[in-house]
Amino acid sequence: MKEKRRLEQDGLRNIIDQEGLRTVKPPSDLRIEGGDIVLLQGRVLVGVGSDPARARTGAEAVEFLKGIFPEREIIPIAIRASDDSRDDPKQHVLHLDCAFQPIGADSAILFDEGFVGSPGPILDLIADDHLLHVSGEEMFHLWPNLFSVSPTTVVSAPSFARLNAEIRALGVNVVEVPYEEVTKLGGLFRCSTLPLRRSLI
Repeated sequence: MKEKRRLEQDGLRNIIDQEGLRTVKPPSDLRIEGGDIVLLQGRVLVGVGSDPARARTGAEAVEFLKGIFPEREIIPIAIRASDDSRDDPKQHVLHLDCAFQPIGADSAILFDEGFVGSPGPILDLIADDHLLHVSGEEMFHLWPNLFSVSPTTVVSAPSFARLNAEIRALGVNVVEVPYEEVTKLGGLFRCSTLPLRRSLI
């Protein structure tokens, strides 16, 4: 986690304590952010940036998570991550969830160029005809950063018309909420949520 984001944890401490939630506190020198953690079919995918200086989650996070959750399969995924303004924002992602988002039980949104090489583990788990591909322009507007309320419902923006139609064709309900202005802050629906209880399906 970047140093400037550590103070965000203090604002949640009261809620976490009231709910009696189990939390994991990484070492202060470990870089790991929620946008790089995506749960898929009982597995934990970790987006690891190829350039340590630009990544928000480092390779050391994978070993840390393996130690904390030995019963889970922790899978590193190499992503083209950068928040450096000199890098092309239509070719680099901030987090894994800007390049990949599971939809329903067996489908996903994918920005192919957001990965270093082929995202093999994802392609092994999601059939090609269940992948909804987005372009660099669409990724820039954070189309993959939808919020799955449940396996049968997602929250999306009305301007994502093509993607919404493809999601509905999968039998998934799409709730459209005009929220696109938030992308100017570097996030969208998933980035605006903070699930305090998570289960692996």
